[in-house]
Order: sequence, then C-alpha cells, then structure tokens
Amino acid sequence: MNMQCPQCGSTEFTKLSLVYAHGFSDLEARSRGWGVVTGDTAPDLAFVSVRTKGELRTRLSQQVSPPRKKRYKPVLLIWLLEIFIGAWFLGYMATLNHRSDAVFETQFTWFAYIYSGFAVFVLAVFWRFNHRIFPAAVSVLGPLVHVPVLRPCHATT
Repeated sequence: MNMQCPQCGSTEFTKLSLVYAHGFSDLEARSRGWGVVTGDTAPDLAFVSVRTKGELRTRLSQQVSPPRKKRYKPVLLIWLLEIFIGAWFLGYMATLNHRSDAVFETQFTWFAYIYSGFAVFVLAVFWRFNHRIFPAAVSVLGPLVHVPVLRPCHATT
C-alpha cells in the first residue's frame, strides 16, 4: 500500500483506533499535607492524606474518540416529569380561571398527546442514530490516517 500525505509526502500513517488507544494514561497519585486549624479554642495541627485515581486523555485522543450511543432513559424521564409539570400547570390555570374539570381534562389530554408525540419522535431519532448512524461512525476508526509521530509535518506552499 503506497499512500502519501498530500501536504508533505510522508508515508507514516497510524490507525485512528491506535491514536485513540495511545492517548489514554492512568493516574494514581497520593498527596500529603499538614496545616494549622484555628477555631474557638486553641489552634490545632491537622494532617491530611489524599489519594487520587483517574484517567487522562490527550486532545488528539479526544478528537478521534468514537461517538457514544444515545440513551433512551433520559428522554423517558424528562417526558414523565414534563407530563407531571404540565398537569400541575393546567390544573393551576383551571383553578385560577374557575374552569370546570371537563375543560381541564380536555386540555390535559391534548397536551399529553402532543408532548407524547414529540417524545416518540425524539426516541425514533435516537433509535435511528443508535442502529444506523452509530455503527457506521464507529467503523470509521479502522482506516489509516496521517499522524506525524517522529517529526512534524511541514508543508511547503
């Protein structure tokens, strides 16, 4: 396979998946310290020890990270919360305007239908992303990409 960078002619290529994987570092650190604590009584001496664990990522690794699947649970929770808020608001407006329960039921029914339709639309968009767009986007991590590893790419213009 004879590929070259169109800018500098370099033949050093790296897979996106390798660039993504090499951008991770594990962090495990301990810190110790001491200090003087003042309060209502006499000052005290305090000793502290803190342990930190985590993961560091390079900017390049963040840029080539694969997309994440969309989650359905937040949409359903927000839908349920909005139905309760809508019911409360419509009920409050009905009591302020001294409307009958039949008017409240009609308004709430229409609100619930319209808002549920919107939630179904969002869920359909998320499903399409998770089952059609997401697999195609993840498969893009396989091709080769030009990443200068040892020397910077100096393009001559």
